[in-house]
Amino acid sequence: MANIIANLKQGLNNLFPKTFTKCVYDEAGNRLDNKLSVGQAMPEGLPEGVINAADGFYVSGSPIIDSGNNENGNWVKFSDGTMICSNKISASVDATIPCGNIYFGYAPVISFPQPFISNPVVTMGLEDNDFISIAFYGLNESGTGQYRLYVYSPNSLTKTISYYYIAIGRWK
Repeated sequence: MANIIANLKQGLNNLFPKTFTKCVYDEAGNRLDNKLSVGQAMPEGLPEGVINAADGFYVSGSPIIDSGNNENGNWVKFSDGTMICSNKISASVDATIPCGNIYFGYAPVISFPQPFISNPVVTMGLEDNDFISIAFYGLNESGTGQYRLYVYSPNSLTKTISYYYIAIGRWK
């Protein structure tokens, strides 16, 4: 259980870095965040996490049934079929291909740590951005989740960048 909570906390911290305060309730509505350290609350208007010592961790009534990580990132699976995957990646990018008055290039293909059964909703971002624009492209129809990050620059540029992704979709 400690690994599940730690993975959820890391995933939520990646999703909402330094934005939300801890806010955890038991099923009776008692606030527990002064007693427990369990990730961060969802944005206003979305359900908050619920801890029940007998039953485990819940979000909107759906228990976490699996979580983990591998070389492709982290994942949390909920019993209702929802899955959240995330990762922070560092890679060298060559924005050296001329395209009119700018240059473009792309990072290596991104693969999710667990397969989705259909195309997930994905957001990506650069941590250190010397590029004028970024785009992501290439989810294949099988939902296995391969994306490629494209970057655009006013100058020919090769640089190691750090970027992240969050993907929310269905595992069953």
